[in-house]
Amino acid sequence: MKKTLFILITIGLSIAMYGCSSSGDTGDSEDTGDGDKPTLTFGVTNWTSTVPPTKIAGKILENMGYKVEEINADAGSVYTGMSNGDIDIFMDSWYPAQRQYIEEYSDSIESISVSYSDANSGMVVPKYMDINSAED
Repeated sequence: MKKTLFILITIGLSIAMYGCSSSGDTGDSEDTGDGDKPTLTFGVTNWTSTVPPTKIAGKILENMGYKVEEINADAGSVYTGMSNGDIDIFMDSWYPAQRQYIEEYSDSIESISVSYSDANSGMVVPKYMDINSAED
């Protein structure tokens, strides 16, 4: 169920990006020879949760006539790249774990979709370690 929801959100995000980018604004976008569609650059971390949605969204966008590029980097560099316009899309932002980046660059980046609204994050250890808290 979560995979299906994630794929639907990814497709919806791609459609929304297409709708927003086809407003006729040519701005400083790089011309790829496909009319006025810019090259879209994805930031990609080496996490297993980043690569699949990036590849899926990239293929959808390529089928829509966009040229897609990927930049491999750590999360901090991806957020910096988004803030200065070198990276257009990051498919794996984790809030609140990456709150510091989202807050630091809030004037130049925007979260437009939530994939997992109730995802947990934290420390995990095997049961045999008999650790029940960070203090242990």
